[in-house]
Amino acid sequence: MPEDTFINKALESDPPHMGPALLLIAQLYRVEKEARPLTAEARLGLRPLRSQSILDKLRNYLFEIEGEVLPKSPQGRAVRYTLKN
Repeated sequence: MPEDTFINKALESDPPHMGPALLLIAQLYRVEKEARPLTAEARLGLRPLRSQSILDKLRNYLFEIEGEVLPKSPQGRAVRYTLKN
């Protein structure tokens, strides 16, 4: 099952847990959108500066909720998938 299906099902089944995670993922997409017109070298410089703190927040949040979601639920699968990748 593609990751976007996991994420969509997780959000539909548990907005209070998945909403904050998706907001952080949206911030990562904004960084990538901002980086698109830049040279490869500039993108490599921008990503660690802008994305690392967002990735850290996302990882910490997912570890925090991992024990609160059922492992075989859509949100549990989305959390595990994201933490592995």
